[in-house]
Order: sequence, then C-alpha cells, then structure tokens
Amino acid sequence: MIHAHATRYNVGDDAIVIAAHDLLRRHLPGGDVEVLDITRDRLERPGEPIVGFLPLYEMHRVRYWPRIVAELLRADLLLIGGGELIGGSVEFPGLALLAAAAGVPVLYFGVGANMSAASTLGRAYTRLALRSAARIVLRDGGARHELEALHVRPDRVVVAADVVFSLRRPQHPQGDVPPAMPATRHRVGVSIRQLPDREGGDHYRILAAALDRVAEVCDATLVLLPFLGEDSPFETSGGGRSRETDLAALRRCRSLMTRVDRVVLYEGDRDPRRLLEVMSGLDAMIAMRLHASVLALVAGVMPVAISYAPKVRRVLETAGVVNTVVETDAVTPDRLASLTRAVLARGPGCTVDVERIQHLRALAELNGTAMAAVVAKRRALRIVTRSLRIPLVIGMLALHYAVTAYAASDSPILRKLGAAFRSSRTGAGR
Repeated sequence: MIHAHATRYNVGDDAIVIAAHDLLRRHLPGGDVEVLDITRDRLERPGEPIVGFLPLYEMHRVRYWPRIVAELLRADLLLIGGGELIGGSVEFPGLALLAAAAGVPVLYFGVGANMSAASTLGRAYTRLALRSAARIVLRDGGARHELEALHVRPDRVVVAADVVFSLRRPQHPQGDVPPAMPATRHRVGVSIRQLPDREGGDHYRILAAALDRVAEVCDATLVLLPFLGEDSPFETSGGGRSRETDLAALRRCRSLMTRVDRVVLYEGDRDPRRLLEVMSGLDAMIAMRLHASVLALVAGVMPVAISYAPKVRRVLETAGVVNTVVETDAVTPDRLASLTRAVLARGPGCTVDVERIQHLRALAELNGTAMAAVVAKRRALRIVTRSLRIPLVIGMLALHYAVTAYAASDSPILRKLGAAFRSSRTGAGR
C-alpha cells in the first residue's frame, strides 16, 4: 500500500494513521501489509507496517521520480486519508493522478471536503483526481454536496464515519494521570488549538475567563491535553511556521487564568491510545480539536465542542452531539460553564449515546471493507503492461511538477497566464 496523509505529530492525525493500520490488518486477507508513507513529517512506531517514506510536499521534485515510479509499479492500492483532504490542494490530487497513470486503484477513505477556498487550478485538479478514484468513503454526509458540485459519479461515493471511531475503548482507564491532581469533584479535559483573532476582543482572555468559571462552578480540575506539542516539525508546504502549537496556546490561556490551582498540564506520551486511557478517567471534555471530541466519545466521555470550522459540527452531528456544540465566537464564561455543568449532570442531550457510537464504529469499518474490495478487484483485473505504465507515470510526474510549481509561484507572468486562461474559459462558456 501507499498511504498519503497529513502529519502524525497532531494527535488526531496520528489516530487516523493508527486506525488505518488496524483496518488494513483486519480486512485484508492474511493481514500481510507493507505501507509506504507519503506525508509531511516522518513518524513511525515499532511494530507498524511502514516500510518507507516520501515527503508529501517534495515528491514532485525530479530527485524523487525514480523512487515514485518504482513504488507505484509495486503498489496494490493508494490510500488517501483520512481527514479533511479534499480541499483544493495540488499534492493529494497529484498523487492520485500519478497512481491512475500507473494503473494503481485509488481509495479516498474517511475524508471530509471543504472546497470553499479552492483555486481554479485546485478545483480542476481535484475534480480530475476524484473522477479517477475507485472509491471515495466520506466521513460525513455534508461532504457529499461538495463532491456533487464537482460532478463525481455518485456510485463511487460512500458515506461512512470518521475512521477514528473504529478505535476501541480502552479497558483500563487511567484516571490518576497526571498524578498531581487537586482534590475536586470532577475532572474536565481541555484541548484547544491556536485561537483566531476576535473582532472587538481577545479569544484567549475570553476562554481563560470561561475556564476559570468552569473550574469554580463545576468544582473541577482542568486537565490540559495538548494535541500538538513543541516537538512537532509542523512545516507548511511553503516552508514556514503555520501556527503556534496547542501546547503554546494552552500555556498562554493558563497564564491568563486566575484559578491556576485548578489546572494540570498533561505532559505525558501523546500516543492517541495513551490519551484514550487518560480521557477515560475524565468526567467531561472541552474540545476545540475535532479529534479531541471524537476520541472523547470513543472513551465514553461527552465533549463540549468549540466549533472553529464547519467540519467540527458536521462530524459531531453524526454522533448525535448537538446540544453541546458552541461556535468559537459564541464562547462566553457563562455559556461554557453552563454546557459543562449540563454534561456533568448528565442532562438531556448531554450524555454519550452508546448505541450511536457503536453504530459509527460499524460505519467506520466500511473504510476497511472498501480497502479489501478495491484490492480484490485490482488483483482480478489485467493491468496495463509495465512498459506502458512507466512513460505514463513519468509524463504525469512532469505535469504534476509544472502544476505544483505554478500553484506555489508568485510570478506575475504565471498569474497573468492563469488569468488569461480563466478568461478564455469564461468566454468559451458564454
């Protein structure tokens, strides 16, 4: 397999990769799997099926062409996902088109979609890639509308669930982690990412005041759980620092709080399986990260979700979490404390729907079923001969190199050419 995905230094993205490996082992005959990782930052653990690595944002460079050609000629399947990877970038669609040129089936699994910021080039490239895919397994129904707008064949699209729901609830909750816990009635986890600027106010000060209020009103210890630490080489495709880490955001928020005696920062292993154990010992979870909410639900803990992007509400609605989702701009001390108190009191609509989570776990398994079906079909078909596939892949590599260079370029000449192309297309349409 070739697996293209985001960085693993974010706990949520790491959980996706772990879930993907588990699905591969469970659903492929014999469970004998080798995985080439194509991602932003390399991270692997002992016992994982990863046998190699290629850098996602560098793979178009000529020095990687021999390796890419060799790997595509060996591959049985290209996996793209999970996460919100249908967004108009050129890297993931380019890889899908390379696989199509090599006669390798492409499976998008557990993916979300948000094409709102896609460029004309990104939209066209994504449309081509999706049309060439053997199967696209979405993590929520809202993403289907994005694909309909791209005119993707509906018979290739399946709506399932986020693959992280396929992870198993830990058998041994670790409620004593971290060890130095203040003596309070409740333990509430907190996961935030970098907060956006807020017109007329400061998100950090508002959230700090809200957490103070939760600690006081709910008699709670707040366990800060960073999903992105300072050890993360979170370089963007442009080569610059994209954002401050969750750890920095949590520390900044803590520095603005008055009830720091009720705050404990978790500094242990950020392996998602370890954090699942920690979450299992909590009474509630205040989560801005999408997968902080998903992992909390897997652990049997109800989240109070701060929705910083449409994907948060969309995915959580599939889990029946509606009453405890609040938009970022609507966070106030009283609102956050009220929602947390309702969760702790197990109020109406504020408890985990166990049957629904089990249903989502079964839906998430459809990602593994799709993997097995595509591989079986691949092995049953006669594929294009090797002598023909090599020039097709090299030709596609050259095209992808040009597309990537154009997408990353600020050249006035290229911008004018692009504008002229769009203008001619519009004129032809008229």
